[in-house]
Amino acid sequence: MVEPSGDATISFTREGTVVSWNWAAERLFGYGAEHAIGRPMAQVGIHDVTDRRRAEQDRAASVAREQAALAEAERERDFAQLVIANAPIGIGVLEGPDHRARMVNPRTVELSGTTAAKLLGRSIDELVPEVAHVVRPVIDRVYDSGKPAVLRELAVPLPNGTTIYADVTYAPLPGDGGKPAGVIYLAQDVSDRKRAEADRQGLLAIAERARAEAESANRAKDEFLATLTHELRNPLAAVRNAVITARLDEPRRERALEIAWRQVDQLVRIVEDLLEVTRISQGRIQLRKERVSLATVLEHVVERVRPQLDERGHALSVSLPSRGVELEADPARLEQVLDNLLVNAAKYTAPGGHIAVTGEYQGEEVVLRVRDDGRGIALDMLPRVFDLFAQAEGTLDRAECGLGVGLTVVQKLVELHGGRVAAFSEGPGTGAEFMVRLPALPAAPPAVEVSATADVVAGRARVLVVEDNVDVADSLAMILELFGHEVQITHDGVAALAAVHTGTFDIVLLDIGLPGMDGYDVARRIRGELGPTTPALVALTGYGRDEDKERSRAAGFDQHLVKPIDPDMLGPLVARLAMTHETGPEPAPLH
Repeated sequence: MVEPSGDATISFTREGTVVSWNWAAERLFGYGAEHAIGRPMAQVGIHDVTDRRRAEQDRAASVAREQAALAEAERERDFAQLVIANAPIGIGVLEGPDHRARMVNPRTVELSGTTAAKLLGRSIDELVPEVAHVVRPVIDRVYDSGKPAVLRELAVPLPNGTTIYADVTYAPLPGDGGKPAGVIYLAQDVSDRKRAEADRQGLLAIAERARAEAESANRAKDEFLATLTHELRNPLAAVRNAVITARLDEPRRERALEIAWRQVDQLVRIVEDLLEVTRISQGRIQLRKERVSLATVLEHVVERVRPQLDERGHALSVSLPSRGVELEADPARLEQVLDNLLVNAAKYTAPGGHIAVTGEYQGEEVVLRVRDDGRGIALDMLPRVFDLFAQAEGTLDRAECGLGVGLTVVQKLVELHGGRVAAFSEGPGTGAEFMVRLPALPAAPPAVEVSATADVVAGRARVLVVEDNVDVADSLAMILELFGHEVQITHDGVAALAAVHTGTFDIVLLDIGLPGMDGYDVARRIRGELGPTTPALVALTGYGRDEDKERSRAAGFDQHLVKPIDPDMLGPLVARLAMTHETGPEPAPLH
């Protein structure tokens, strides 16, 4: 059926013969049904355009599909561009034999630290000159094989001087004939990961060092305690044996007492070294500097260590500049430095060895050398010979090991004086040399002659000893009586106060750690109750820190003595204080 227009209705058979013709068809074609029905469609002016219309419809549908495909492709392209533009990784295309940048996304520009204009068209040698020798072979391999490749943690220096680390994947860009048209790269910045890994490795290294140091410190502590036990037990054993001998064997009493005296000195030295290194480490040492003669200081030290040198048959030579060497130093501390160096040389030099002390000017410094021909120092030990407890790392034979404290004290005291100390040795069996450099003073002006008077006037002093330890009190009283002084003993603060009110004393030797009322309270009470007639007050204590001395001074003490007390120092001190008490009060520094 064909409906040309309006309501016209025409029917025809499959062969094209008209079988019906309505009135609208008569108006449309101008003739009636009798002239149309039974005739072929072409004779009545009707033509079949179905195939043409179908073809036109097919063409229209094809165009619509093409337009839809184009629109979809544009959407896909826009989406891909959006993804590439906003991708958190660097994306780009390299083309040609020189691998020139054809396309770069914003992240690539950001990572490069430059602009897109400076990247596009540049070869790989220009883009990453520092790592081109690494990158170029990889890109060539991707071109040749058509397979992707990856570079991990590639270090890329940037124009701004920084370096980033990137994981870069290279993949072939499909081209004609199966040959890649270029290479696509995807660059992921892993700098944060790299830094985190480096930080983690750093923390692991720190933790490992801390663990190793803790283990080393623990070993050093164990070695030190073992050495300290050895160093204390030996003198104590010698003292006990000497005391037993002195009590039971009259002919050998003097020899036994010499041994006991020498070993007590050794115990005092051990304790003093330990206390000294603690005070120095905590910054509690205050130097009392004055103009001192190096020769005088050395003379005192040699006199003190001479018995130890003679016992081992050591030969000692001393050579100083003809022009007297003078230093601004604390004489007691300088003696301590030289004493430790000489004792150290004697300890590690075999009997019959030689020790030499020399001094010379070098510019504005004086250089003092203590050289021995003894055991020497292992080369691996030299860098840490001044480390605390370093010498405690010995064998079971500790006879000459020591605590490893003396040289640490030497180094710290020399540095406090503005100097420096160094150790030298060519190895075991070659001896050792310790060199001390100290600032020297210019020559002093000629001394003005003054009349000489004795520093200490011998005299009989009346001394009150206040000590709760009976043995300490009795032994101290015996020593004072040997010096010719009159001594009374009390064992607590209440008895001490009663004694000073009932007797007349020049000096009170007062223990700090008394039961009930301590020595500070007793001193304050004596000062408050006796006023100007107060005898000289001397604190006896096992504590010798600066704060302990300051507390004694604040309580009214004139002197501060640290146990055990050196009898050679005690005698002159008591005599001087007794003379001062007779002639009138005179401030005396606490020592």
